[in-house]
Amino acid sequence: MTSTLLLVRHGETAHNAEGRWQGQTDIPLSDVGRGQARRLATVLPRLSQAFLPSVVYSSDLSRAVETAQILAMSIGNPEHHLTPAFRERGYGSWEGKSREECAELWPGHTRPHDGERWTDVYKRMTAGLSDVLKQHQGNSSIMIVGHGASLKAIIANVLYPGLDHHEPPGCQLSNTGLTIIQRGGDDIWRIERLNDTRHLEDAS
Repeated sequence: MTSTLLLVRHGETAHNAEGRWQGQTDIPLSDVGRGQARRLATVLPRLSQAFLPSVVYSSDLSRAVETAQILAMSIGNPEHHLTPAFRERGYGSWEGKSREECAELWPGHTRPHDGERWTDVYKRMTAGLSDVLKQHQGNSSIMIVGHGASLKAIIANVLYPGLDHHEPPGCQLSNTGLTIIQRGGDDIWRIERLNDTRHLEDAS
């Protein structure tokens, strides 16, 4: 029995381009972000049969939903489920502000005092993943379209089991970066690709 997860961060938004914290504020894709999603969509059908997803889950925030819709069209429009469990980490009063503005308003702080704690993000994301895996047992391939900070919780759960108190070190996810994780009969998850952005290399 093999389980495969394809994790995709949503395409770029205006807030991404401006360096603003988005969190759970519902910011739509920009034209650049839609173009990034379309580029990834041209790659997905060429993946090996074992990797092709038969179902798609996404955060219910519009930037993830639209990215997932673009990708799903390229692989035969499998079922697409929206869930708030896969939302981005909440950044409280920092949302909508640039990193420079936050540094001026809250000097010395790396995270907002009223934002979502990493431990809560970890519990939310891993619980959501557990529910999805229970619904798709046996040989399955599942795509999850989400966000840069919250998807790290799933990667942390795979690479660093029990690392629920700290974000995984050295793990950056780009817009439409593709990560593929696979679990075989030995019940061990392995990273096949991590933040693969080769589909963007020839972007003008």
